[in-house]
Formats: sequence, C-alpha cells, structure tokens
Amino acid sequence: MKSTTTPSKSLIEFYRKSKLFYALDAIIIAILLVAIILSCAFTFRGEGSYAIVYHQGQIIGRYDLNKNVKVGLLDEKMHLVVEDGQVYILDSDCPTQICVNSGKIKMVGERIVCTPNKLTVTIEGENDEVIVTGGAYEE
Repeated sequence: MKSTTTPSKSLIEFYRKSKLFYALDAIIIAILLVAIILSCAFTFRGEGSYAIVYHQGQIIGRYDLNKNVKVGLLDEKMHLVVEDGQVYILDSDCPTQICVNSGKIKMVGERIVCTPNKLTVTIEGENDEVIVTGGAYEE
C-alpha cells in the first residue's frame, strides 16, 4: 500500500521536469530582480545639506555642509570638522577611535557613530526638518 503523506518519486520527478516548474522559477527570479532594482532606486541618495549631531539621542548641533567649521563637542572630548561639503571627526578621547577612522561623509543617510561617547553624526538633506534643542561649543 502506498503512503498518501509523502509524494512518490515519480511525482516529484514529473514536477521537476514540467514547464510549470521553470515558469515558477522565472516568476520568482523576475520578482527578485524587480525588488532589487526598486530597492536600489529608493536607497540612492544625493549629497546632503546638513550634518546633525546627536548626543544620547538629543540633537546638540546642526551644521551647514557649505560652511567650513571646526566644532568642539562634549567639552572638547572630540572635534567635528565640516569642510568642503563633507564632515568627519578629527579626534576623540574614545579608546576605539572608530569614529575618527570612519572617514568623511557627505551623502544623505550616512552617519558616524561614537559608541563610547554616545554620539552620532548624520547627514540630512535640504528638505529634512530638524529642530535643534541644544547647542555645541563652536571654536
């Protein structure tokens, strides 16, 4: 007596060889390609207009990327530099120096994170609304 819970090998072979199997493969591949193309289109971002600095989730500064400035942050524990439309952390007292080694950022959505100092720098676009609730010490 044949079991009804597991399909027979001939039935599995039939589906593997059938055109339906290949059609379903083609549909799945097409859907994946469309998803990849759409995700690339929506994740492409242009150059930013502002660097927003957050400390412990609170905004402590907003700096125009078109104005060159060097800013002392967190009582001079670290220095942020805005230069030629880019922003970077010049130095920091944190032990890992990941924020310093992150390099320069300028595209919308890019960020620099300093976990030991609980600081994040994010690039925002021209139309993004940000309300500054605090201030940073500028040199």
